[in-house]
Amino acid sequence: MRARKEQKKPADLLALAEDSGEEGHVSDSDADERSKKLTQHRAKRRKVQRTDNDESDDSEDDDDDDEEDDEDDDGAEGEEEEEAEGESSKLITHPSALKPLTPAQLALSKEATHKTGVVYLSRIPPFMKPQKVRDLLSRFGAINRVFLAPEDPKAHAKRVKFGGNKKRNFVEGWIEFVDKKEAKLCAETLNTQNIGGKKGSYYYDDVWNIKYLRKFKWHHLQAQIAYENASRQAKLRAEIAHETRVNKTYLRNVERAKMVETMQEAKKNKRKAEQGGAGGESAEPTKVEVRRQFRQHKVKGRAMEKTEGRDQSDKVKSLLSKVF
Repeated sequence: MRARKEQKKPADLLALAEDSGEEGHVSDSDADERSKKLTQHRAKRRKVQRTDNDESDDSEDDDDDDEEDDEDDDGAEGEEEEEAEGESSKLITHPSALKPLTPAQLALSKEATHKTGVVYLSRIPPFMKPQKVRDLLSRFGAINRVFLAPEDPKAHAKRVKFGGNKKRNFVEGWIEFVDKKEAKLCAETLNTQNIGGKKGSYYYDDVWNIKYLRKFKWHHLQAQIAYENASRQAKLRAEIAHETRVNKTYLRNVERAKMVETMQEAKKNKRKAEQGGAGGESAEPTKVEVRRQFRQHKVKGRAMEKTEGRDQSDKVKSLLSKVF
């Protein structure tokens, strides 16, 4: 009994310590309460260790008290978790609760948007991530937003299928600088230049292909992406509608063919039944043989050609003699 209690005590203390570590981010007051509970619990454990030589009944009562304390701690932890979830839900603002911008705020926003500049990367080095692009270009000025277009999923799946790199690759990208002058300087400085860095780095020999987009703002890019997505969805809907029409037409034709076959079969059975009732035996319809006669030319040999030639010459002579 004593050995079992000694094994249970450190395990319970470790569980309480872990729980207190997990729930320590809720609030300072809750952390103080938990630390007080933990010290009280340790004090109780020490008292239990001093009275290990008591009777078995006393030890069982102590175990029951410990279990009740654990249950109370679990209940308190559940309440703290619910409170933390409630606080996190309060941080999320509902769209209906958003307040419109004041005229002054709107003017500041337009002015800040007018000052921004966007550069275009026509080629992204292999497997370079957006954070790496931000780190490399941030030395020219403050960067607001970065967007890299991912590669085609089919190309990625094909590369992985044949044992290629499983990392995500990007095709092109846009970077928004807070100041358009910094964006211009970045494009003029880095275009057609090596990325550089440490000589053994992965992107040391890659070349920047970067261009400053004059009078191009981030909302233009958002509108372009939205238009491409909408056109893609419209094309997909059109293809689906076309395939649906084709399938419906095919099924309708199949049903009509089955209906016509059943009607012909019913007529044939009805005709057989009528003929069988009238004559006893079903007389098969007689087949009418159609013979066509074509005009044939006579076979002519050399001898026939010679005789025909003589006859024609005699006829010509007789005709000329009558004329002259």
